[in-house]
Amino acid sequence: LRYLHSSNISSASSRQKYALSLMAANCRNEYITNVLDDSVGELGIMSWVFGLHLVNNGVQSDKHNADSIIAQLLSMQLPDGGWAVRGEVSDVDVTSMTIQALAPHCGDENVKAAVDKALNLISVQQLSSGAFSSYGIENAESTAQVIIALSALGIDCRTDERFAKDGRSALDGLLQFRLEDGSFAHEPDGAYSHMATGQSLNALIS
Repeated sequence: LRYLHSSNISSASSRQKYALSLMAANCRNEYITNVLDDSVGELGIMSWVFGLHLVNNGVQSDKHNADSIIAQLLSMQLPDGGWAVRGEVSDVDVTSMTIQALAPHCGDENVKAAVDKALNLISVQQLSSGAFSSYGIENAESTAQVIIALSALGIDCRTDERFAKDGRSALDGLLQFRLEDGSFAHEPDGAYSHMATGQSLNALIS
């Protein structure tokens, strides 16, 4: 906390991730509320996504609430059904992470319709290996984010036919990145990646 209060962390989404980490450690410091007040919408779509995660976990703010953040996220959905950091072509990572934040709100018809449209896109984007790509590169992290999104919606990535191609599920796609020591590579036949390993383990837990 001393580090967070004394450091000028310019990235809004980084501050939000720190706040979520504090909450996971059962900390309820004013830093968390302040982050929600001063970070939502300050760094594009991801600062809206992680802002909604904060609200989903009980953080309250005079400036932002679930309805206002959800409305903004829905307004940012692209014509193809997904979301992206920039441009008019969706990215599977950003789409999946947006779904994760919206998942608790699918009782709302508008949210459900947006999520269903995004799921249709993700199904189309799945590769024959069962995995997913981002910026043209088949990778573990994109596949992991899809699995986490599906799990957040109660969809079993191992058995749902929408997310299986040529008999390979999204889980099969993820496991192709697993190395002999149990860690994961970013790309097929690649070397250990700490980011790929962390996200893949999160997906397996989900």
